Amino acid sequence: MRRRYLWTLVVLSLASAARAQTDPPPDEPECFIDAAKVVAAPKFTDFPARAVALKPAPPLMNDRLARQFRTELRRQVVHGPNSAGKYTVAIWGCGSSCFQFAIVDARTGQVFGDKFPYVSTVHSKGLNNLAFKLTSNLIVLTGAPDEDERREGVHYAVWTGRNLRFIRFVPRSRVCSPDML
Repeated sequence: MRRRYLWTLVVLSLASAARAQTDPPPDEPECFIDAAKVVAAPKFTDFPARAVALKPAPPLMNDRLARQFRTELRRQVVHGPNSAGKYTVAIWGCGSSCFQFAIVDARTGQVFGDKFPYVSTVHSKGLNNLAFKLTSNLIVLTGAPDEDERREGVHYAVWTGRNLRFIRFVPRSRVCSPDML
């Protein structure tokens, strides 16, 4: 019993030491992602899409993600396409600093998203953590996909009609601004 207690103390002290090494010093301002600082960023106009006016089809429950978030998908799809001409990007929260999303074909109801990452947005304050336009195939994601801090930054992807093709990544360290409160 005493051995287990000692090992617990050792593990806790090691974890505390590791945390102290990764936390920024208190006198250094915290740094947040500012997508506006990206130099030569891809533009929405570089990836045009033709907007289609149509009554959106209800989302199909074709995969695990669609079935799990069916209420949110149905609620957001009724507003019609909002990205890449005939698609609806549906976004919902998955924690206090996290979001998840899916893309729904407004014409067929096909849901794409079971392979999309959920995105941690701890260092990307603001509401523009997923940017898209009805007249463009470009999607800009700001944050850390699947909470992987090595991939934290601004991600540019093109919607191909079946999946996201990532075309550029700019790490957080290159687009960092002091606290943007």
